[in-house]
Amino acid sequence: MAYQFHMKKRSSDDLREVMESIQNCKELIGGKFVCSEVIQNDESALMETGSKAALLCYERNYRSQYNILLVTIMIMQEDVYQNALIVVSGAGQNTYDPGRSFAERVKSVFEEMGYEEYTPSAEPAEKE
Repeated sequence: MAYQFHMKKRSSDDLREVMESIQNCKELIGGKFVCSEVIQNDESALMETGSKAALLCYERNYRSQYNILLVTIMIMQEDVYQNALIVVSGAGQNTYDPGRSFAERVKSVFEEMGYEEYTPSAEPAEKE
């Protein structure tokens, strides 16, 4: 089962520093980041001019329980806001769901960094 949530904060922090903070947090020790990349706007990107995005992919294996946990984090810097989309999923051979508890841990990491959970609107906001 997958768990998805959106986080947002008002910040102009450098995305590389945000990525390093996430990678070094104690809640994610025991797994590994298989992807950590900052994407800057260019003419082919589907972002507004001046925007940046960071993509992080994390995996953790629980060998004793035959479970795997996957976390995908996309952080987008738009003007003075950073929006994060976080997807956590887990799979295994027993009834234990590693995704549920780990989703709460990842959420708490972002809350400690100043992010708040929000529900994205169905319609995009109009630009002035």
